[in-house]
Amino acid sequence: MMEGKSSDSILGIDIKKIQNIELEILLEFDRICKKYDIEYQLFAGTLLGAIRHRGFIPWDDDIDVCMLRSEYNRFLSVVDEELSYEYFFQSYETDPNYMNKFPKIRKNGTLFMEKLVRDLDMHHGFYIDIFPFDNIEIDTIRGRHQIWSLRSIDSLFKYRLKERYQKLEPGFERNKAKFKYDLIRLLPISKSRIENWILKIMTKLNHKETEYIADLANPSAGVLENFMMRRKTIEDSIEWEFEGYKFPVPRAYDEVLTRAYGDYMTPPDLKVSHHDIVQIDLGEKLEEKD
Repeated sequence: MMEGKSSDSILGIDIKKIQNIELEILLEFDRICKKYDIEYQLFAGTLLGAIRHRGFIPWDDDIDVCMLRSEYNRFLSVVDEELSYEYFFQSYETDPNYMNKFPKIRKNGTLFMEKLVRDLDMHHGFYIDIFPFDNIEIDTIRGRHQIWSLRSIDSLFKYRLKERYQKLEPGFERNKAKFKYDLIRLLPISKSRIENWILKIMTKLNHKETEYIADLANPSAGVLENFMMRRKTIEDSIEWEFEGYKFPVPRAYDEVLTRAYGDYMTPPDLKVSHHDIVQIDLGEKLEEKD
């Protein structure tokens, strides 16, 4: 079991306290989406938790939601006006040092710092992940080229973070990763220009309706295939209980979860959170309530 982690705590903090803050952020996101009829669904481990546990997977430490890019753009158009001052919408545009290609909503006045990005000057508060889904074609040359391009870019630019190559064992792979890190630093291209270039590739097929959609912010082999879904799946939601509240999930949740996890109703033997958290601050407001 990883140091500082157990099935019921992270760095000595009761995981239920961590989950309660994340649920609070989800409720704020859900409030905005309901107000503007913006469609989304619980996604990945959060969807699995909803179906198997009617709430969080007991040892999970984050919340994931997904939505079509068109719905995300609608959310983007109102989030600045609607999001409560207690929260911060984080993207590469609102937080210049943020590295992910998908946005988060973070809670101000808190800290949930991951080891991978601990050296970055950015917002490190508790968060939920928002995954915009884009069109893909898995059986055309154009579609395969889109995915190949994103994987090639991802293979290079994931080493923008020093932590990624430093954690590798000394040897060829670490030296190759260090070369990529040094190369990226020398490129005469701004980070925002790179991000806009990636976004253009991710959305290149969105002018047409495709059978499949996927989270192209995570294009690595296996991840993309496991979590892609049919377009009709994300367009057909039902309400499902999660921690005493009702949130949208795909009606075809069995198909989605079986593709992603196989026998998803059987919990794994290893029950630990999957983020490498190095510092936590629940925030004064929450501590006063306790």
